[in-house]
Amino acid sequence: MNPLLRDPRGFPWVRWASQTLPPAAFAGLMILLGLTLRVSGPASALNDCKDSPFAAGTVPGSTLHRCESEPMRILRVPVAEGLGVGGTARAVRGSYVHQEFDAPFGVGEDEIFRETASTLEEAGLSIVYQHPPELLTARRGQTWYLLENNGSYYGQTIVTEAGPGDSKE
Repeated sequence: MNPLLRDPRGFPWVRWASQTLPPAAFAGLMILLGLTLRVSGPASALNDCKDSPFAAGTVPGSTLHRCESEPMRILRVPVAEGLGVGGTARAVRGSYVHQEFDAPFGVGEDEIFRETASTLEEAGLSIVYQHPPELLTARRGQTWYLLENNGSYYGQTIVTEAGPGDSKE
């Protein structure tokens, strides 16, 4: 990813601008940069995820930088608080897509969490488990969604459960 979008203070001209410009003008400059300087993900990652229902990410302005998909995989998704560190999880087996996104500059993990929960509910998924702002599990029918939120980037995993007769391994 372009380091300017991660931490602009490391660039001398940005440091100069932050010390010279009035705070409102500097904030406007950073917002303008965040809106205009986007880095596209690798072509292969974009191609692997083009058929995913959330290929653009759940937060507007996110940039896809990694994607993997498999026709059959088992994923453990958290479904409830439980005894011990890991809580209660459910093993879901089926078609698997994992995507990692860089969040837009200035968007924090709380906002990513809220925006994702809102997007999922609008799409008809029910929130099954949440541990704000790090984890969220949602479900609709045989489709499971897992958000792993790490501040400036987040991962989303979507698994569509295989039926009893499916055995593509």
